[in-house]
Amino acid sequence: MRSWRSWKSAARRSSGRAEYDPETASTLGIAGFRPREMKKAIVITGTSSGLGKALVDSLVLRKDVHLLPLSRVRCDLSNTDAVRSLVEALCVELAEFSEIVFINNAAVLQPLGPVGELHEESMISAAHVNFVSPLLIANALCRLGRRLQIIHITTGAARNPVSGWSVYCATKAAMSMFLSVLRAEQRVEVHEFDPGVMDTDMQEEARSAAPAQVPRAGEFALLKEQGKLRSPQSVAAELIGRYLS
Repeated sequence: MRSWRSWKSAARRSSGRAEYDPETASTLGIAGFRPREMKKAIVITGTSSGLGKALVDSLVLRKDVHLLPLSRVRCDLSNTDAVRSLVEALCVELAEFSEIVFINNAAVLQPLGPVGELHEESMISAAHVNFVSPLLIANALCRLGRRLQIIHITTGAARNPVSGWSVYCATKAAMSMFLSVLRAEQRVEVHEFDPGVMDTDMQEEARSAAPAQVPRAGEFALLKEQGKLRSPQSVAAELIGRYLS
């Protein structure tokens, strides 16, 4: 298993410039590595599926940005040590760019169920993916002193409690407050983007849960049956048009 750092070093070995290596990029879950003529870099977490994948598919052919998709294949955001190593490599990778966009998309819905019946390890893992890891990434990117734009994929559950979603609601709300403080403290462009109810793996989890775990599971199933779920592709187009056009 090759680390991102070893891949980066190998890519620069001959000319001092990284070149796109499809095989290595595929192994690392990095879908669009290109030469460095551009000044803007876009970091996206959670690119294995759903909105993150749709964003990568939409942005990968753009020649004005350097795309760094971080999928769960090689970036375990539930592991603090792995995230520290990732942050260190990111800072090196991004040092030459004058503008950085961080799209905080990765999130997990589990554990589901009433408080008191939740698995502790799942709670800790979710807190790291949804809150701790993006904190560490945002903190490191602010330290670089570049023009920084943060786009946080938020949810109505950050503002309104959903029974059975306690950890998801709490961690999303915590991230929103962190970004509110960041916006007040620094000259950082912060956006919270609520995609609404999308047709994703997370939404499938929500509607597949037992009513005893998530009383509103039936509502989510009905939205699917009625064709009222937004496609990740349409949401990606809206986000790009609003913030990255």
